[in-house]
Amino acid sequence: MSRGPGTLQRRVLALLSEQGMTCPQLARRIYGYEPTASQQFAVRRAVRRLADTGRIGRVHRLQVKRAYDEIWCAAWAERELAAKMKAEWKAKHS
Repeated sequence: MSRGPGTLQRRVLALLSEQGMTCPQLARRIYGYEPTASQQFAVRRAVRRLADTGRIGRVHRLQVKRAYDEIWCAAWAERELAAKMKAEWKAKHS
């Protein structure tokens, strides 16, 4: 029976409270050197379990790229609309 987050999960939570990081960045910060494959797997498993319990949120690169693209498209549309409104105002008041 689980008694709460383990040592590695507590270290992950402590580091993520400072700033967001990827799993490889977390592993390097936790182990202090280039981690082995098994250490990277342990960090990914700890992150996955923390995310499954709702203690942390996970964002995949594809989701970040999609959100960035949507924000850029919205900004572009807003800029286009502002330019159109400015041209209409100039035409009306010239």
